[in-house]
Amino acid sequence: SPSTYDSTKRDVGVSSHTAGDFFEIPKQLKMSEGKVRILTKGARRNPLLSRLQFAIEIIHPGVRNLARTEVQEKLAQRFKAEKDATLVWGLKTEFGGGRTQGFGCVYESVKALQKVEKKFRQARNGIIKIERTARKLRKERKNKAKKARGHAKLKVTAGKK
Repeated sequence: SPSTYDSTKRDVGVSSHTAGDFFEIPKQLKMSEGKVRILTKGARRNPLLSRLQFAIEIIHPGVRNLARTEVQEKLAQRFKAEKDATLVWGLKTEFGGGRTQGFGCVYESVKALQKVEKKFRQARNGIIKIERTARKLRKERKNKAKKARGHAKLKVTAGKK
């Protein structure tokens, strides 16, 4: 029997997506006429961590990738949350562009985010600032500590933090 499958039409599992928002792309972002759609998949509320967690799919045909901060702003608007309490990470674009996937969380408050989230992600989003000594100084201290023994080792490593 002849196949009824049409290779030009692609089935997209829309049923697994929550309603995505279309929004216009600012003039400086336009590469061609088109709209961007942000979909959240598998959203689940996690009351122990005070957050809503989900996978993100961004459909942007003919348009460059959206900045992570732009995606965060749009998700914060959609879920009526603070921008600082919204995190997006792991955005990977499919080969050829047009579709990006990643992960996101919307916390109930910034305080809840600070309790749970990793320090580097907090620093990346400007919530905390990590002060680091110079790399060379850290290495010198480490090597001095290797040579020292006992009580003298404590004096060498005392200035670490």
